[in-house]
Amino acid sequence: MASTLRKATDICQETREVLDPEEDVAKVQAIKEATHATFEGWSKEEKSLQDQIRELTREYEESKRAIPDALTEEDQERALDVLDEQLQQAATSCRTQEDALTRKRAQIKALKTEIEDLERKKVDIQRQAKENSAAAKRSTLQLYETVTGLKWEYTEQQRVSGYVSGKAGYLNTFSFNPERQTPFFIAEKLWQEIGIACQ
Repeated sequence: MASTLRKATDICQETREVLDPEEDVAKVQAIKEATHATFEGWSKEEKSLQDQIRELTREYEESKRAIPDALTEEDQERALDVLDEQLQQAATSCRTQEDALTRKRAQIKALKTEIEDLERKKVDIQRQAKENSAAAKRSTLQLYETVTGLKWEYTEQQRVSGYVSGKAGYLNTFSFNPERQTPFFIAEKLWQEIGIACQ
């Protein structure tokens, strides 16, 4: 159990650094799996402790009933004292184990909080990556438009359309139907337009 907790804690410690967006998902998943395994171990341990408490209580009750009436009062007192001492030891053991469970619950809560923080960080990193990717694509598209003089018309989604501008005020519109014309044909025609505009 201690090694599982140590493993989960080590994984959490590794993820405190800013992560690469592609590695982040795998690391958060590894943390979730390690934490899940730790939680399962602790749940089994807690159930085992509760079973032990029930068994000790049952044994105590049976022992009390098993004392024969023929014993002297002094023997009965001694037997009850022994049973009381055993019960106190069991109660002390229960309190110790309950304290340990309380500490483990606090660790579980801390791990859950850390996982939530990592999930938020992952979402932020993915959002930032998307924004950076979109900005890079816009920048690249603007560069192509500047170099080729090709401007796209985005309102006609079923057609490939826009215009080509060039030297000496050259301006020519284009509009192709991708269902009737091949991508090769469209590309050839656009390159011809760009060639004319650059003359």
